Amino acid sequence: MKCNCRADIEEKLTERFKANTPDAREHKVTLDGYGFGIVNNTMVMQPYFSYTAFSYVPLKKGGEKPKKVTGNMIFTYCPFCGEKVKGDE
Repeated sequence: MKCNCRADIEEKLTERFKANTPDAREHKVTLDGYGFGIVNNTMVMQPYFSYTAFSYVPLKKGGEKPKKVTGNMIFTYCPFCGEKVKGDE
């Protein structure tokens, strides 16, 4: 990605964490949900969010059962600043 949102936000969150817990040491905040993807034959860091969906599904014979679905949303634009994830054009 051409933006620095991840590093900037991690730095700001770490500073806030330090301010809220001054007696602790070795403060570090990292954003989860970034991975490497291949865009136009180039490996790039690409943001993603995982999700879990849950519902009770009715059964034909009556009653219901729980259903859980998980997945990932992979972004082509930074969800923070809107910059496009870049690979070789």
